[in-house]
Amino acid sequence: MCLSVHKGSALPGPWKAMWIRYGYDPRTDSANRAYQLVDFRYPRNFERGLEGKRLEKGPAISNDDSKTCHIYTANKLPPKRQSHYQVCDIHDSACQAVLRSYETAVFSSTDGFYREGATKAVRAIMVAQIWEHCKDFEREFNDEIT
Repeated sequence: MCLSVHKGSALPGPWKAMWIRYGYDPRTDSANRAYQLVDFRYPRNFERGLEGKRLEKGPAISNDDSKTCHIYTANKLPPKRQSHYQVCDIHDSACQAVLRSYETAVFSSTDGFYREGATKAVRAIMVAQIWEHCKDFEREFNDEIT
């Protein structure tokens, strides 16, 4: 409750669901693109692609990961079906290269300081990386039981 008195919440858009200092407007400086939100959700057919294996059997988040679960890396699964990542917390060179190619100095109420399609392109990379990570896990799992 104390936090809500001193902080304000952003309007829908690139900083949705984030706390922003009361009176500060992130739309005024393009450097704030680093704090924009990428809303990632597992694809609907994700579990079916693992041939019925439950996520609990797969590479799961451990207690040691609780301090870094807000950081996206290609070699681990996001901790939840829906995860919010700030651009600065996406530690993947392919995603960052795409984001750099979409940068713009002109603010958009839906895409912030990126051209349209940036977050969609980043999500596509993330999905491909997660599928590959799960296939690797599945191969290791099958090798262990045979």
